[in-house]
Amino acid sequence: MLGEFPEFPTLVELPDRGVGADAVGRTAARLASISSDLAVETNPNGWRLAAAPGRDVRRATSFLTADLDDLEELTQGWAGPLVIGLVGPWTLAARIELVNGERLIADRGATRDIGVAFVELAHGYVVDVLRRVPRATLILRLDEPDLADAIAGRLATQSGWGRLRSVPEQQATNVLAAIVEDLSPLGAQVAIRALGMSPTFVRGTGAGSLWHDLAGPTDPDEFGEWFDGGGATIFEIDLPGGPDRIGAQVRQLGRLAGQVGLDLERLMSAAALAPQVAQLRSRGLVAVGKRLNEVTMAIRTEVAGRE
Repeated sequence: MLGEFPEFPTLVELPDRGVGADAVGRTAARLASISSDLAVETNPNGWRLAAAPGRDVRRATSFLTADLDDLEELTQGWAGPLVIGLVGPWTLAARIELVNGERLIADRGATRDIGVAFVELAHGYVVDVLRRVPRATLILRLDEPDLADAIAGRLATQSGWGRLRSVPEQQATNVLAAIVEDLSPLGAQVAIRALGMSPTFVRGTGAGSLWHDLAGPTDPDEFGEWFDGGGATIFEIDLPGGPDRIGAQVRQLGRLAGQVGLDLERLMSAAALAPQVAQLRSRGLVAVGKRLNEVTMAIRTEVAGRE
């Protein structure tokens, strides 16, 4: 990662290694270390609550500890951005099952417990990474792909025949805001990746960075206000390769800059580029890094040509 993503290195997850290397398992294992009442284990559908931390939690913890040990060894003297990720509390509650098989997010009490424990989880994780890489500018990416569906009441029940009641948007905001507020004194930035949620929502949490799919819907007015307010954006881009595709990405960024009333140089001064998170969880990282650098260089060339 340090070699292929020198401007934006990320602690990757590589879930193909097995149970516990996946994003939900990695986050849930750390949560179990905070509260034994939130211990988990695997079942045929994924992860569910367990009576006590067991083999699956130990395996997930072992994967993460080994990854952090490698990170510490390879980043001696590193001074620059470093991205770490956690599955956010709302998506975590949607992806873990209760003992009866229903999504945990259906239990408001258990969901509240996750929100409270998550503040301590995120704090401990950030402190651990900063202890290992003290000069890093740390960015914590909170992955919330299920949040928009939770708020809209689109999450299916375990049976698939019904929908769970919606999560109040203000409640979702408050839980994420508590995490952001707690991490602020540590100097860590929080980037919220909540596809389908607006920049206005992210601003309400206090987070300074928005992780946005460049191919997703974009409201020019909201993004204009986001940039005017000093918000930073990490644009997640598809990297299938090929010069034609690279040109399409550059043109898409140029169109977005025009829509929000900025020139491309100003837009990119408050933005960074990252691969789609799924690509960061694959084994083809060398190829992904190469293509990301090609897109970055193409954008810089475009900016220089417009000066």
